[in-house]
Amino acid sequence: MSNVSAANNVHPITADDIKKHLEECEFRMTNILYNQRKINLFDFVMKVVPDEQHLHTLEEAEALRAIRKGLGVYMVIFDLLENKSGLGHMISSPTGRDERKFRDTLEFVTTYSLFALASYVSIKMGLILSVNSRENLPAVKLAEDYFIFTKGKIDTISTLLCDYVHALNTADESGKKIIIDSIDYVGLSNNFFIQLKNACVNNRKKFSDDLLALVSNTVFKVEGDDISVSNFDSQYSTSEQKIEFVKVRPEEIVGNSDSKRGVIRNVDRLALFDVKEALNPISVLGGLSWSVLFDGLPGTGKTSLFKLAMSRLHERGEQTGTPVEFISIDQRIKDEYYGKTGKNLLDRLDKTKQKNKLMLVFFDDVDLLLLSRGDPNMGGSDKDVLNITMQFLDGMFTKPIGNCQVYAATNEPTSTDSALRQRFHQRYLVAGPETWQDYASLIFTKLQPQLKAGILKVDGDTDFIKLKIMEPAAATEKNTAAQEKSGTGGGILSDFISKISGGGKKGCTWEDIGRLCIEFKKKDERFTGRPIHSIGENLKEYSADFEIPEEFFTKPEIFLKLSFVEKVNKLKKLYKPITAEKVMSELERYFNSEARYKSDAKTSARERILNSMINEYEAKKEFVKLYEGKKSDE
Repeated sequence: MSNVSAANNVHPITADDIKKHLEECEFRMTNILYNQRKINLFDFVMKVVPDEQHLHTLEEAEALRAIRKGLGVYMVIFDLLENKSGLGHMISSPTGRDERKFRDTLEFVTTYSLFALASYVSIKMGLILSVNSRENLPAVKLAEDYFIFTKGKIDTISTLLCDYVHALNTADESGKKIIIDSIDYVGLSNNFFIQLKNACVNNRKKFSDDLLALVSNTVFKVEGDDISVSNFDSQYSTSEQKIEFVKVRPEEIVGNSDSKRGVIRNVDRLALFDVKEALNPISVLGGLSWSVLFDGLPGTGKTSLFKLAMSRLHERGEQTGTPVEFISIDQRIKDEYYGKTGKNLLDRLDKTKQKNKLMLVFFDDVDLLLLSRGDPNMGGSDKDVLNITMQFLDGMFTKPIGNCQVYAATNEPTSTDSALRQRFHQRYLVAGPETWQDYASLIFTKLQPQLKAGILKVDGDTDFIKLKIMEPAAATEKNTAAQEKSGTGGGILSDFISKISGGGKKGCTWEDIGRLCIEFKKKDERFTGRPIHSIGENLKEYSADFEIPEEFFTKPEIFLKLSFVEKVNKLKKLYKPITAEKVMSELERYFNSEARYKSDAKTSARERILNSMINEYEAKKEFVKLYEGKKSDE
């Protein structure tokens, strides 16, 4: 075993550490002395439930694995503390030892090791129960002095397992066993190990500060399970990062009418899930898709639709009183160790078995995460992720009951494995902004703070912002593949200004800004919603192009001592106005820069190909020269 890290006081308990003790753990579990006969815990549990005597249920198997691994954790920590406390030396050299110190140390090491065991097992049992929630699970009431902490390493767990079997054998007043099914078994087991954990915590008060100091600054973390114990406290924390998002309302998403309508309908149907029945009435009648695929160019709004789904479900969850959980699957799931990636994904997807929550699962950039079969870059972990995901979408790991929906997004649908793509029942083309109103609305929304501050100065009616949420885009405004494309801006803005000012019109409006965007999109279909974000940020930078007056710092009464509102109003006077003409100029600058990048990329690609061909030609000439020289020598 490795030494405790001095840098962060975290001691990892690895799979290899536990593996060393698994044989001993299994021996103890299969040789429990109870009522003068040997009990095999695996066989005993199989027969606990009268109707399930020939095969372990999934819950039983998971619980038994948790106990076996928990015993391994006990062994690892016992060995570590035995060495760290000097207990090992006292056991091997009993002559002349301080017996009181020996007993105290033995009890401390045993107590803390049992605490780690009980923490691990109870957390794992709790996770099983979170998937199979039920009220009024069976429990046993154990006396405060029920557990013994003064025996040796092996005798302690032998006694503990005997006590555990006795608890499982508990009968009610009529003599009937209180366990009637697998969930009862897990519930009673959870109750037993929680009481063991509490007994360990209560026992800590008898130990000296010197003994407690052995564990006070060290975190023992069971790798692969995200379970840790520190001092006499335990914690379960998933490595998955919490999904945080800014709530998005339907009217805040421009364009994409069909996909927006689909998201709203799906989430509203999902929210009808009946927790008590563990079933959605919509699922009985049909009309709730299990899986949804968004495809579209970058910046068309796929992420915004995700956020809309989350926002809508969060709102519906509050209305119905049903907990909500969001599960994100992205490239962070991959691990450098073969086999760990698949386990990470299975652990993440296993959460969808919970029947007391509304859940959304998101696979972002699914074409990058899940490589197609036959891709030369596909490794073992990639195959695992692809196979597991397809099996999941087929319902192999969880039975869809109408409380969970899976979403995925891709920029390159043709790059996605065809078999995977076919497993998404609902598919939406996310086209992004398509009408001049869409583009005007995007820019209008992006610059709202500047508009409220009076910095944004654009004339024209803003009724476009009031368009119906579900109103489809006008067919005449949609871009088509037949539209002319060009690699440069080529004076689009000047031609457009000339056209709109031909009738003596002065000044540009929101409609002009929107229609200019349409002109750019005709030239490049990738001129979507993402450029608008960059353009908005650049406009803000332009408006804030001023130096902070020195007197703001040297004379506090001028700025520093003002209220926050007064500070904002004072700064506002320094900002440059953002006019419609400036917005349109920035639009053209961005478009031309993207066109230049594309042109440079093409040039670089041509140069690479040309250099490669030249090198190949020169190599052939050199080869012929060498070959002819060698032939003449012969």
